[in-house]
Amino acid sequence: MLLPVLPPLPQPFPGLTPDAFEGVPCLLGLADGAATTLRQSASDRPAFSLRHERSLWDFTLTDFGDLTEDASFSGALTALAEISNLPLVVSGSRAPLPELVSVLQKASTDLSLLQVSAFADFRDTGTPEQTALFHTLSHLQPERIVSEGVRTLFQEERKYLLSELPPEGPVLLAFDLSVFDPSLLPVLRADAGGWLWEDFLSASGNWPWERIAAIFLSGLDPSGDHRGGFAAKLVQELFFQLTSPERHSPPA
Repeated sequence: MLLPVLPPLPQPFPGLTPDAFEGVPCLLGLADGAATTLRQSASDRPAFSLRHERSLWDFTLTDFGDLTEDASFSGALTALAEISNLPLVVSGSRAPLPELVSVLQKASTDLSLLQVSAFADFRDTGTPEQTALFHTLSHLQPERIVSEGVRTLFQEERKYLLSELPPEGPVLLAFDLSVFDPSLLPVLRADAGGWLWEDFLSASGNWPWERIAAIFLSGLDPSGDHRGGFAAKLVQELFFQLTSPERHSPPA
C-alpha cells in the first residue's frame, strides 16, 4: 500500500482542521484511474528507502482517495490549500493543470511552476492536454514557468523554455511521466528517448524542495504500472523528498 488509506470523504473534505493536518503530505487522485493503478502497483513495495535511510511509515502521510466524477476539483484543492497541505495530485491527463495553478496562485500570488515533461504544450491549438501550459499563462507570467526534460516542441514554443526559477515564492512541481524513456513504464503520451532513473535523481537533486507546495503527477496509463512498478517507486521518492529532514528543519 502506498499510503494509509482513509475512507472516502465528501468533498471538499468538511471537518479537516489546520490543527490536524497542516503541512501533511497527501495523495489525491482524480477519477480517471491513474491513482488507483499506482496504489495497486505499490501494494507490495517496501516502504523503506536505503537511499534515504528512512521509511514512509515514519511520517504522517494521508491518502484522500479519488475524487468522484461529480466532485469539485477546485473545491478539493481549495480545501487542501486552506489547511496548508502538501498535496500530490495524480491524474492520467495533464489537462487539469491550469485549474490547479489557478487555485494555488490565488493562495500565493508569487507562485512559480516547474514543469517536467517531454512536451512543451505551450501552443493554443490541440487537445486540452496539449494546450495545458498555454492555459497556465492565464494565471502565471512566463518568467514564472520553468521547464526541464522537454524534447518535443514547435519553434514558437522555444521562447517559453526558461531554466531558472524566480528566487522566491512557493513552487508547483508539474511532473509528467512522458519525460522518461517509454521503455520504463506505460505512459499516455510516449516520446522516444528521455530520462532514465539516474537522470531523475540527478535533476531532482537540484530542485528547491523546501519551496515545493504541491506536486501534480500526470501521464500514467491507467492500464497498469508494470515493468517493475516504476511509477510507484517514483511516487515514493517524491514523498521521501516532501518529508526530508532538510525540508522541515528550521533555518540555521
